[in-house]
Amino acid sequence: MKTNCIFCGEEIDFEDIYCAYCGQPQKDNIEGETSSRICPVCGAENAPDSNHCIVCCSIFI
Repeated sequence: MKTNCIFCGEEIDFEDIYCAYCGQPQKDNIEGETSSRICPVCGAENAPDSNHCIVCCSIFI
């Protein structure tokens, strides 16, 4: 089954733990914390539920 990366939007396998394109984790880490969302344009770290980058204002897919 396929899905889209929660960070870069590329199509990946549903079972993938990390995106093969951007390398970001697709599920919460072992400690239960939610991973940051890394902007694919400028590389800035954003809140996991961000829709726009806080540095360059790029829209996340």
